[in-house]
Amino acid sequence: MEAITKEKFIELFLKSKSFKENRTYETFFSQISREYRICIWGAGLCGRSVYNWLTDNQVEVSCFCDNNKQLENKEIVGNCLCISVSELRNHIDEYYVIVAVGNLWQSKEINNQLAEFKHIFRNPLGITTYWQQTFEIEAEEAWKQFEKSRKIFDDKYSCDLYEFLFLLRFQHEVIDYPIDYMEKWYSPNQYIATDLLDYSKITSVVDCGAYTGDSLHDFINVCDKSTKYYCYEMDKKIYELLLTNIAKYYQGDSNVYVKNVGVGKEESVAFYVENEFGGSRISNEPTVQSILIQPLDLLMGDNVTDFIKMDIEGAEEDALYGASRIIDRDKPVLAISIYHNLLQFLKMPQIIRELCKDYKLYLKHHKCTADDTVIYAIIDKNVHKRL
Repeated sequence: MEAITKEKFIELFLKSKSFKENRTYETFFSQISREYRICIWGAGLCGRSVYNWLTDNQVEVSCFCDNNKQLENKEIVGNCLCISVSELRNHIDEYYVIVAVGNLWQSKEINNQLAEFKHIFRNPLGITTYWQQTFEIEAEEAWKQFEKSRKIFDDKYSCDLYEFLFLLRFQHEVIDYPIDYMEKWYSPNQYIATDLLDYSKITSVVDCGAYTGDSLHDFINVCDKSTKYYCYEMDKKIYELLLTNIAKYYQGDSNVYVKNVGVGKEESVAFYVENEFGGSRISNEPTVQSILIQPLDLLMGDNVTDFIKMDIEGAEEDALYGASRIIDRDKPVLAISIYHNLLQFLKMPQIIRELCKDYKLYLKHHKCTADDTVIYAIIDKNVHKRL
């Protein structure tokens, strides 16, 4: 991949900033909704997130559709029902379909299924990229940070992926990307990088942003039976679901420890905005919900820490600094999400290298949408397959 120049970087930065400020995607779908009834294909996390974004911007969504027949005629979000595939086909000229699925292979299958549909947005990549377009710093400073970070990764694939994803954020027109646009960069199984790590040798996993136990499930499938899991979830409602799922699927496994707490730089109490789809985040403004925040250094104490996963909606920087003692002591593998905002994407490689200069850094992207980009930082030769 040919490296981008400073001049081109700044040009694209400014174009994409103007594109976002003009609310271009909102306008596009608002116009669509005046001509067609909007149907979101995919009743999972991605589809429900698209629904919330559209309706928050006064774009009416008529219905969902999904291949899961058990969802037919059921409410997915609010009063919005999931219609059958046959009903959608019977009114093919009335509907504009937005395919909203994050799994690459499922997205391909669905698009083949809907090949005859003319009024369709086949790839949610453009929409989710638009969500990730934030501009917390100016173009010149963004270039400086980009130049520093893209040189930190320890293999060419990661360097190229970092630049590719950064340029994707410079989207400056409404684009329905080709279905296979992310295929070269797509890695299934978020946090399970078996080409990098031997998970059977990991004795403890710290899951920050444990959500309902989805990543816990994946870790249990690849780690040793004796591995211990420390699961931290800030959102109180999601935490209750986490407890339910652990009791249901792991029958009170004595190796699974859970706590309703936020993870940060130091102990405090914080307000947060809840989100049932896993996007609950710390708020600088007072809200109804508040939660205890504690650093991992305090939470983990003397417990050995082999692996730290973080997906906590932009709070990863503070949480890493709150784990500086155990990072220095145990040199755990880090799997840190970096997609939540521009500043995080720019700075996180430098922050990890600052915490421990000996880390080897690798980058992977785990969806065909713009989210779920993860830095893997590894030192321990015992678990690193490439050392």
